[in-house]
Amino acid sequence: MTVGIFFKGGRPMTGMTSLLQDLRFALRQMRRSPGFALTAVFTLALAITANVIVFGVLQALLLRPIDVPHAEKVMTLAHKDDPYPFFSYPEVRDVPRRKYGLLRRGRGYDR
Repeated sequence: MTVGIFFKGGRPMTGMTSLLQDLRFALRQMRRSPGFALTAVFTLALAITANVIVFGVLQALLLRPIDVPHAEKVMTLAHKDDPYPFFSYPEVRDVPRRKYGLLRRGRGYDR
């Protein structure tokens, strides 16, 4: 079994020779139609930039731990029966005054 050897014109062609020929062909095509080549390069650069920006934002917001003092005291609020985790400002402000629905470290919390 031969791996990476192709025959072209009666002589063996390794993977590196084939790669060099492909690169030469790509450069010839780019010289032949520079508008298309610039459009392709610009599109690739734009896509790579967008990917880097989105990954950077996701990493900053979701993948890194939150840098807050006393992180072990941070709690998550959730409605008991409502699947939507949205709270109005008055609801959040009234949380310390309520005696129900607040969990502290997995146990019911009553004042």
